[in-house]
Amino acid sequence: MESARFVRQLGRGGFGTVDLVEVATPSGGSVCVARKTLNTKGKDAGQMEDALLREVYGGVAAARRSPFAPAVVGMTTGQEGQCIFTEFADGGSLWEVLKGRARSSSRSSKRSKAKQPQEQLALPLSELRKIAFSVLHALRAMNAKGYAHLDVKPENVLISGSMYLLTDFGTATELGEEGKVLDVCGTALFIAPEQFGSGFCRTSADCYSLGVTMAECAAWPADRVSLWEFTKGVRVLPNCVPTDLRDFIALLMERDPARRPSPTEALRLPFLAGLQLNGTVRQLLWKHRKRLPNAEEGDNYFPPLRICWALTPAGLAFRRANHDLVKYLANSGRRPSWCGTHLMAEESKDSGKWMRQDIDRVRADMEAARQEASQQRDDADD
Repeated sequence: MESARFVRQLGRGGFGTVDLVEVATPSGGSVCVARKTLNTKGKDAGQMEDALLREVYGGVAAARRSPFAPAVVGMTTGQEGQCIFTEFADGGSLWEVLKGRARSSSRSSKRSKAKQPQEQLALPLSELRKIAFSVLHALRAMNAKGYAHLDVKPENVLISGSMYLLTDFGTATELGEEGKVLDVCGTALFIAPEQFGSGFCRTSADCYSLGVTMAECAAWPADRVSLWEFTKGVRVLPNCVPTDLRDFIALLMERDPARRPSPTEALRLPFLAGLQLNGTVRQLLWKHRKRLPNAEEGDNYFPPLRICWALTPAGLAFRRANHDLVKYLANSGRRPSWCGTHLMAEESKDSGKWMRQDIDRVRADMEAARQEASQQRDDADD
């Protein structure tokens, strides 16, 4: 991972930068991954460690039991800072799609000035169902491992082929007593009302954020002013939004958190009737899979072992040499998410052992860096 070759920048923000890089595989080939470099400016080592562990634990929690989250494939610490490597989604983000739809709609309106523009959904109903199902499935997987996302929005939904992937786990928060979280984080327009009050919320806060996202995808692509008016009750959904979608959004955006569904409950709502993981995965991914021998209950979907080079002696040697959190699959066009966290299955029945060992190594590296910096300050004072 340290020798990754820079290809191009994918994004930049307060969190840091995301670059597309090329990583060599033991077979002599290469594969493209996304490298997220965390911004260290104004943060101490403790804050950086917290940010790093949120990203890693949140991402692994989602990818472990859901194919709708990009696999965490590695982590490094060095002069550039803390870097997290994840599966690259070549379709960009849902936000970019919505901006494209908004531009297209604007051009169409200008061409037909004399005509009254006909209301229609910004995205096809089938795609809206897939978006909702994919995000809820990833959220349910995070909840099962004890985490909430707390920043669901179109910018954090990536597109890989015909799949939608929930990403950016920098705000992932471990659930407290009775599944409640205390952190107030996320993007203001998408934050559940209860977070603005007490800051005390349940995992259903993520469902509220998804409801706002669905409203934007259906009615107001990249129109945050209209979306804000909708969240405040000033604007209503247009007539083109079908009843089942309208009811779905209303339930997700229920202001009373006690009446709002959790991700698990939302997956059972009528709008998603007929959508199941089995059918969805078999249509979108490969048709043949094998289950790894030491998979935990609930970890049901894995790629064929023939493409899982990390289970070969060469792959295991590469893991030891590079201290990767998760091993790579040689076939870059495939989806490794549900496989990544079990690539140690042949070495240990405890499939989480690899992560604890490598996290401990990173913590030790960071502690050594802190001690070295402290020693340098003491020497300078002398």
